[in-house]
Amino acid sequence: MMHKNIPKIFIFIDTYDDKVFKHINTKIGVIYRNYNSNKRYEDLVKIASICKKRNYHLFVSNDIRLAPKIKADGIYIPSLNKIGVNYLNLDKKNFLIMGSAHNQKEINEKIKQNCKIIFLSPLFQTSKYR
Repeated sequence: MMHKNIPKIFIFIDTYDDKVFKHINTKIGVIYRNYNSNKRYEDLVKIASICKKRNYHLFVSNDIRLAPKIKADGIYIPSLNKIGVNYLNLDKKNFLIMGSAHNQKEINEKIKQNCKIIFLSPLFQTSKYR
């Protein structure tokens, strides 16, 4: 995937639900981030099939082994992942590396993890984050 073709709209999902995709008529990025499901692979195969048919970009959260198996466009590194060494060579495999951050320290971590896109979250103060 060329980095120039990065979608402007992303959806985060944690289970397969075909209703999610029914009314989306624009190019999107789909980020699958379910870490505890026993049917994670099965969900991802279904999601990957829909993404391929509709020309959506698919990103798998925190799993560098599973993403290539389902031919994902890249990976998403959540803010809770502080390990960066494993992600430095993925750019060579034409994988887009994205991540999320909540503050300047986490932004710096995502830069070290070779993220090309960083989601800043939340934008407004919440009870968990200032």
